[in-house]
Amino acid sequence: MKPIDFQGIANFDKALLEHLHAYLSYSESQLAKSIIYSIHPLPGKALPLVLPQLDSERLRSRDAVQSFGKSVAMITQSDEKIVASNDWESASRQLNGALWEYVEILEGCATELFQQLNQVGFEQWRSDLMNIVEQVKQSLLRQMKECEWLLNRMEPLLKDYRKACQKEGKKGSFWKSLFGFRASMIDRSLYSYLRKSRRFLHLQFKWFSQRLSDYQKLKEKIEKSSRKFKSYHAFAELDESVQKDFKKLYELLKLWNLNQKTKSLPPREPIRALRSLFSLERAKEVFSHYFWMLEEALYEKSRAVKTDPADLYRNPSNRQTVAELVKGMQAEVHTLGATIEGYRDFDLRTHPDPYVRNRWGFTEWVVGPEPEKTRELLDLVYEVELLGKLFERFSASLNKEDQQSDFLYSQYEAINRTLHEMGQPLSSRVIMRARAERLLEQVDAMDELGSFNLLAIDYAGRVFSKAMRADWQYNVLFEIPQFHHLYRVHHGLVGKNLDQKHLSRLNKFKEIIEELQGWVKKCDTHRHVHEIEADMNDMKGYLQDFLGFVQRVCSKENLDAFDAKNEISEIFNQLLEYRYLFGSFFHMLLQHEPEGKLIRNQFLFVDQYFEAVESQLHEMQQKWRLPR
Repeated sequence: MKPIDFQGIANFDKALLEHLHAYLSYSESQLAKSIIYSIHPLPGKALPLVLPQLDSERLRSRDAVQSFGKSVAMITQSDEKIVASNDWESASRQLNGALWEYVEILEGCATELFQQLNQVGFEQWRSDLMNIVEQVKQSLLRQMKECEWLLNRMEPLLKDYRKACQKEGKKGSFWKSLFGFRASMIDRSLYSYLRKSRRFLHLQFKWFSQRLSDYQKLKEKIEKSSRKFKSYHAFAELDESVQKDFKKLYELLKLWNLNQKTKSLPPREPIRALRSLFSLERAKEVFSHYFWMLEEALYEKSRAVKTDPADLYRNPSNRQTVAELVKGMQAEVHTLGATIEGYRDFDLRTHPDPYVRNRWGFTEWVVGPEPEKTRELLDLVYEVELLGKLFERFSASLNKEDQQSDFLYSQYEAINRTLHEMGQPLSSRVIMRARAERLLEQVDAMDELGSFNLLAIDYAGRVFSKAMRADWQYNVLFEIPQFHHLYRVHHGLVGKNLDQKHLSRLNKFKEIIEELQGWVKKCDTHRHVHEIEADMNDMKGYLQDFLGFVQRVCSKENLDAFDAKNEISEIFNQLLEYRYLFGSFFHMLLQHEPEGKLIRNQFLFVDQYFEAVESQLHEMQQKWRLPR
């Protein structure tokens, strides 16, 4: 027994053709046997074996008709009675039944062919699919034509067999033969049924071929648009699975948009394909991966030009190469943003909830609000737009003249003056915010991202640390969106810290803070006094571990200046992350009085630990005579 290739049949490849040919051959063989065995000799009588391969499963219907005709001729010419006088009736019934079974098999194959094609989504259509369907169609048409020939040929043979059976029949058989002359031996409905099946096959094939042709035209347009991915540098750095997912998602969205105009496919088909292949969560994950890759590519290029900025001016071709690379990434950012917006639009317009689906064009009070998950996509769109602006700014910095390439030193004095003013202990909240806004404008003008000075990254980090230290009482920095934007750029330029102990501490801090925030927002802190005390003790333990690590580094005697500088830089970056995390938490506490303010006072030990770490860093800088 030949094994069945289930995957091949489901995918409409050559395995389907082989299986169909085998099935039709077997069905034809069964029909041929029914034709041959439709003549029933009397007991003790037998007809000579006309076909030696009678037991074969590959009997042809034409061979069976030939065998039937020879058997009828033998019965007619025989002088003795071989069959019953009414055997023609049972033979007619048997043949009609076998023919109906075979015709229904052909009709069923034609119907199932297009039903199965409808179940195979267009996203699985291949270039050779039309060839496979064409071969299946031709195979079925050949069998239908062969069956029609069989019907026409069996009609006179059955009439001859009736005459042969009635030659020794009872008196009056002549009149029965005369009146039955016009009666058909083959069911006439078989002819119309066969013609109907053939017509159905032609019409459905024409419809499908037109549908496939229209889809191929759409696909050509989409593939032409997708060629740009071959030149995308950040896209090429993604994992292969993410590349395939994003490209597939892009192409399906393109198809959905084009199909709304051309109607080449049923409207539900692109919707079904998109929703089955990409849930909103999966799409967001793919978008996020691409966004992170583009963001990291921007920071990597910024770090690269800071390493040897003079090379850009000594060799104009180098500057042109970098500029073109950045321009290409700007195109990638645009593609990503447009794809996210397109998917969000698709999800809202095809949402299962009619109140969400119909919100377009209506005021929000008429219909339901936008789902939270699509709002998350909107937030991602805003982040992509912001990334696009960063690329534009970085691209503009590449075109600066050599003498304009560094704005760091011109801002140095102004920034230090503002930091000194922020450190005044009696400043009001309003004054502190005004100074914080002025400081952020000065840091923004310094252009950490576009600066060609490698010291800009380290300097910006120290400015942020000093600013958050001075702002410990009000935390107004965290009210200003520009601060979060500038800090994010700085954090990206510094790069991810891979110290496992640091990452473990950071995650523990985040877990504790998230738990505390939940209680504060619910005004439920009085019910969790013991848990809060336990959380505070845990925080003290982790902060003490961090301080102990710094003290151990400070006590090392075998460090040279280079290694000491790297150690200090790493500790400083870790401290900056902790300051930002706790500063955001303390700002949230101040928004929820009186409970938040009470808890803030309990967490003053955090600032004390930070001061202790700062003191250790200052001591290390003095020990190895490093600039502050």
